[in-house]
This record gives sequence, C-alpha cells and structure tokens, in this order.
Amino acid sequence: MTKGVKITLAVTAALVGLSVTCCFGTLALGLLGGEETAPTGPRAIGGAGFTFAPPASFQKAGEDHWRREQRDDTELYWVDVRRLPPIAGLEGADEKLSALWLKLLSDAYEQVHAPLVQRRFVSNGARAHFGRARLLRPGNPEPVTVSLYLVEADDRLEPFLVVQGCDTTAMGSQMIILFSFPRTHVFVEELLATVQGSPTGGSLASDDEVTGQFAFGDTHTAQWINTVTGATSMTAVARAVDFTFNDDHTYTYSFTGGSGQVGAIKFGTDKDQGHWRVEHDVLVLTGEKSTRKYFITGAPRGPDGQQVLLLQPEPT
Repeated sequence: MTKGVKITLAVTAALVGLSVTCCFGTLALGLLGGEETAPTGPRAIGGAGFTFAPPASFQKAGEDHWRREQRDDTELYWVDVRRLPPIAGLEGADEKLSALWLKLLSDAYEQVHAPLVQRRFVSNGARAHFGRARLLRPGNPEPVTVSLYLVEADDRLEPFLVVQGCDTTAMGSQMIILFSFPRTHVFVEELLATVQGSPTGGSLASDDEVTGQFAFGDTHTAQWINTVTGATSMTAVARAVDFTFNDDHTYTYSFTGGSGQVGAIKFGTDKDQGHWRVEHDVLVLTGEKSTRKYFITGAPRGPDGQQVLLLQPEPT
C-alpha cells in the first residue's frame, strides 16, 4: 500500500543551479591553472565518529576558520570555511539546518530565506545535509555563494559554513563572478574529501521517505518575433510526471507532455510499472519497458509540510 498523501517530486535539472541544485554524490571538477597561496600543513580534528583534516592548500585564518585563495590574472577566487559548534542529535536535521541558516545569515546578508535542504555523502560514506544560496552582502553588489553543511557524526551534527566568491576588477566582472562557482567549488570538494562522519554504509534516503505518491510538473513558453515582418508566435513545452512508490517496492509511472507552437501543440504520454529499490544514493526503477536511475539529492519537507523527493536523472 502507499501512504495516503499526495506529495511532491522535484526533478532537478542542472548541476549548478545554486539555490536548488548542485553537488550530487561527490562532484569532481578539473582544477584550472593559476597562482596559489602558500599552503600550511594539515592538522587532524575530530571527536567520536568524526575526523577532519583541512587540506594543506587551506590556510588557517583563525580558530576553526580556514581560507583558500587562488589568483588568476585579475581574478581572485576564494573559499572561506568555518567549523561551528556541534548540534546534539541526528534527528530533525532539515529543521536544525534551516534554523541555524536563518540565525547565522539573516543579519549578514540581504533577503535570507530558509534553504532547500539537500543531502550528499562525505568521503567515507557518512551523510551530510546541506543548503545553498547565492546571497548579497549589505552594501556590496557582488554575490557570493553560501553553503551550510551538517555532517552526521555519531550522536550529533557537525556544521560547516562555506562561502565561495570571486573578486575582480576586470571588464565583465559580473559575468566572471556569476560563473566562478564551478572553479571555487573544486576547493570545497577538496576540503570535504577530508571529512569523515558516522554512521556509514546507509542509503541517502530511507525506504519510508521514498514510499508514497509523488507528482511533478512544469511549463515553459517562449515568444518569437520575426524582425523582418514583425509577426509574432509563441511556443510552449509542458510536462507532468507521476510516480507511486508502494511499500512492497512496486511502482507505477505516468508521463504526459506537450510541445510546439501554441494552437498546434503535439502531446505524448508514457506509462510503466515495475519494482524500485534504493542503492546508496541512487533510486533504481526496474520497469517492464525500461530501467530508470535517479540520483537522490534530498528528501526534505516542503513549505506546507509535504514530503518532497529530490531526484537528478542519471546521465545516459
């Protein structure tokens, strides 16, 4: 049987959507060349069920505070990391992250809202809960990317506040800063590769979090203008997806979509059924027609308390 509640499926579509997506599993990006600051030696930090050894490329900037910078011509790419006091208990991690996010950032940044809480694994397979947003500092027009991680560690959550940015005086600085995230995120992954928590060996989402009926849909339109004749037309793309994951690990799937010029849109449908299972951080759907795989990136609660399942289609 399924749970008797209609809940939401959010299928994320890009790796660097900042406030919505990013960092599925362990993201490994190529590090571009450039001049780096002199490194300092790592020092292991830990406690029950937790270890952390800041990479040598990160300089200590204070107590539980590290920074990495890399200069490339007129751009200075940087990451600032602070380890915060642990939070007792593993339960309610989403709510704890949202509360800490608002407490830490509301006075330091403009228009701070509770983040979409996602999940990932750290280096040894322990779970981490995180939120991310691009924010503005008061009086500073250049945005930075702020992330808050809560790493599961035995009987507590170990928080890390990460700020990524780029300083530049070059022409087109806004575009350079806007697209600096992939480069600075390499530094973040380098740091997170030294984090180990506990417990390990579990899946990113429990069977209970996956069981239920989930719906997702979106619509996009575009208007076209013939610059010679002045004629206009509009095209649209729409889709609706519905999954029902039963507690006996069977599922049903339905898709309805349409695209084309408004007034002459062509529609299509698809249905499937089969069995589902969670493998580590992947939801595997073995259907009668095909096998689908989705990276699980979170299972938070929506604004109205509804269960949300965040999925990223596995590249084919």
